[in-house]
Amino acid sequence: MNIKFSKIKVLVIDDEVGQLGKIARKLIQIGFREENVIQKKEAKRLARQLKNFDFSDFKKIDIIICDSRMPRISGMEFFKTMEEAGKSKKILFVLMLGNNENDAREEAKKVGIENFILKSDLDSLSRVISEAFRNFKIGLP
Repeated sequence: MNIKFSKIKVLVIDDEVGQLGKIARKLIQIGFREENVIQKKEAKRLARQLKNFDFSDFKKIDIIICDSRMPRISGMEFFKTMEEAGKSKKILFVLMLGNNENDAREEAKKVGIENFILKSDLDSLSRVISEAFRNFKIGLP
């Protein structure tokens, strides 16, 4: 299966503005269209929107790449909110981990998160996204 990144809309959630920019640049470098890369710093607000069934920021989003550690809500908590809102089966979710977060990876697997990327290994982003879409239960955009 050949995946056309240019047709995929991605939401990147991280509390560090510098990291958001770094990930966005990498996504564009591997073939995502700039207008399809949405960057958000405030995951708590997005989670609150999900809980209130306000999906305005999630329309036509195909994939969410979310930091595991943020000050007000963790990536796992955000994923759980997606599940409660019925979005975890419709939007591919990739959790970003730091190098020393092996425990977090195991905990994330227990709540149903299957896709991971290390912040220090953004060069593998294309492979991680491609593999994740191949294993995802719904079709590509």
